Amino acid sequence: MTKDGSWELYCKETQASKIQETVDKLLAAVPSPKILEAGCGSASHLNFKPNSRISGIDISQEQLNRNNVLAERILGDIQTYDLSGGNYDLIVCRFVLEHLSEPEKALSNFVRGLSSNGAIVIVAPNLFSIEGSASKFTPHWFHVFLCHLLFGDKRTGNTDEGPFPTPFRFSITPGRVKSLLEYNGLKTQYFHLYEGYRLWLLCKRSIFMKVIFKTTRSLIKMLTLGKCDALLGTYVIVVSKV
Repeated sequence: MTKDGSWELYCKETQASKIQETVDKLLAAVPSPKILEAGCGSASHLNFKPNSRISGIDISQEQLNRNNVLAERILGDIQTYDLSGGNYDLIVCRFVLEHLSEPEKALSNFVRGLSSNGAIVIVAPNLFSIEGSASKFTPHWFHVFLCHLLFGDKRTGNTDEGPFPTPFRFSITPGRVKSLLEYNGLKTQYFHLYEGYRLWLLCKRSIFMKVIFKTTRSLIKMLTLGKCDALLGTYVIVVSKV
């Protein structure tokens, strides 16, 4: 996902930029925030103060090496690596939980890694959506094929940049993640579901695809008595200790 003009428009239309606003408020009183990007890959997706100390943890040494904003690189699995002594002011986990076999362990690990006023940002696909269901119930080779066909990304499937296998446990549905974090004493500061970037981009590029997705959305809403909006493919939860 590149931060080009379409990305900026997406953030504006879906209010995805509210994540940055919420994080800025939570860290406003912290002179030198200690931040952990969990499953950070090779790029950061939020802007932090110049005096922030940013650490990253990932199972890929290659992706860690490509991330040029990290002060500390940790090669490890967020499900098992002990974060309890981290005292992080902010932990960011973006589009990682769906790739884990035991995401509940990662979430509990994050809670243990927080400072006394720390916060966690979770961004993940919504299982109860077109994108989420496709990720959960189709094989990995099909994900790669769609990236080639619909987005022309020939790197996918040939590099360590994904798409990655997606176990997508039912325990990371939006409601369950929110409940787990609140059960551990954290307060929800921001919670929102919105269209995933790829689906949004397809609808912008093709009237045909837009009609198909909107029609599917209407049918699913009707069948679920309005309880499920199949286009809301991404959710964000920001929680904190205060």
